[in-house]
Order: sequence, then C-alpha cells, then structure tokens
Amino acid sequence: MCPIFLGSPTRYSVKAAGKEKGKPNMGTYSLETLVRKWGLSELTTEQAIGQILLILHELIRRMEALEDRGKGAKRKRSC
Repeated sequence: MCPIFLGSPTRYSVKAAGKEKGKPNMGTYSLETLVRKWGLSELTTEQAIGQILLILHELIRRMEALEDRGKGAKRKRSC
C-alpha cells in the first residue's frame, strides 16, 4: 500500500530540475504532485525514486550555488 500524506507535505517544489544549460528537462514533477501521484498509485516505486533523486540533485545544485555566492560576498567584505 502506498503511503498517503495528510495535509500539505510541503510548499516547496522544484519545477526546473534537470533544466541546466545544455541539458534537457527530464520531466520532473513538483514535490506536491509527486506525493499526490504516489498516494494515488499513479507512479511505480522506481518512478517515484527517480523523481526524488532528480529533486535531490537540483536541491544540491542550488545549495552549492548559494554557498558559492556566500563565499564570494565574504571575500568582498574582507578587502
């Protein structure tokens, strides 16, 4: 049986995972849509895991970009 989440699982969604320069959009769902489709048994376990990995990849990419931006700002202030 698929788990069904009550209430809003999260308001955060990754709409453009896989949409980097030179890379095609890999067709990810927002996290809310993914949870809904999983709860309705519209996705296989493999599809859900693949979507979660794409979302995780995009989140890590964004986090690293923010960290790099923060390091650049610290360097500018110390001069």
